[in-house]
Amino acid sequence: GMSPDKVYETHDGNPVKVGPAENIRDSHRGDHEIALKRAVAGSSNVYFAEAIYQHYKDNPERYVKFLGTLGLDKVVGLDQMGTAAPLYERNTKKWSTHTLPNMGYGYAIELPPIHTLTLYNAVANRGRMVAPRLISEVRRGETVVDRFPTRVINERICSDQTLMVVRECLEETARTGTAKQFFRDTLSFRVAGKTGTAKFAQSGIKYSDGYYLGTMVVYFPADNPKYTVMTSIFTRRGRGTTVYGAGLAGPVEREIVNYIYYRDEDWHQNLTPSEK
Repeated sequence: GMSPDKVYETHDGNPVKVGPAENIRDSHRGDHEIALKRAVAGSSNVYFAEAIYQHYKDNPERYVKFLGTLGLDKVVGLDQMGTAAPLYERNTKKWSTHTLPNMGYGYAIELPPIHTLTLYNAVANRGRMVAPRLISEVRRGETVVDRFPTRVINERICSDQTLMVVRECLEETARTGTAKQFFRDTLSFRVAGKTGTAKFAQSGIKYSDGYYLGTMVVYFPADNPKYTVMTSIFTRRGRGTTVYGAGLAGPVEREIVNYIYYRDEDWHQNLTPSEK
């Protein structure tokens, strides 16, 4: 375990070496010695590369096992729709010296969006991870002809204490962190979430080609979650004003969240004039 008060030096956005991995840097200036909450809110690559490397370097198999407890070693649901499993090397003997610190901040691993949503739903759902489903039951008239019950993947992904810290960190992202420009002034409700930015490479596309995937995922209302929303946008550097998750996905997330909130009648009371 690691205390949320644990501090790492993040070097003001300058490239640094974490273990054997070189040139890891944060995308912004201003941070030096920071603790967990600021690291999440500010989306610090260096902090998480250091934290994961220092805690798992002597036993990387333990990290692989931990990813399994989060459902990241299997298809979580919607199999009939061709959902893919997460992609990362499970056999640590095949890892390069850079794999562990890179995985710490989201590289060397690929997740289908449904996995990301399932994980955030578990955080919002007091740690209970359930498989995604599109239909709860099928009816013919008033008769239920088929049911699709809830399938629990993990009854408890972490301790209540850890969950509380994670939720506080995700709420801080919307208050003071990378998502603040879209959600800090939301007075009717609070959100919790995270932004992400990744260089993109696939068959025919190299990292040096400058393609990026910018993502934001939020659940809301933060104190009693009901919805989770995720937006990912693929772009190439030079074709827009930003390549980062906040700038790309943030405006879309804000529009979707507001649309859902103001359409949900459960959150709005009908006011009736008082009798005179």
